[in-house]
Amino acid sequence: MADCAETAFTLLDQRTYDLIITDIILPGISGIDLLKKYRRTKPAQKVIVITAYASLTTAVESIKAGACDFIIKPLMHDEMKRAVRKALDKAS
Repeated sequence: MADCAETAFTLLDQRTYDLIITDIILPGISGIDLLKKYRRTKPAQKVIVITAYASLTTAVESIKAGACDFIIKPLMHDEMKRAVRKALDKAS
């Protein structure tokens, strides 16, 4: 687990993850910028974006940047499980 985008990049450089879940609001760069930057080197990486500050613009920007799902907080347990299952099924 990373507490900011810079830590996330360090962890992502050290190993491969089946799925990344990021918030849009992060210390440093935004979760969308993290997604854009990371997908340049790992285009197949599955990423779910979550936020409490949803708008149509952020949803569209996330999906265009390569997010496989966009979830609005508060997170519903079943919704999160569905999104994770869907992302991991696509990876298989």
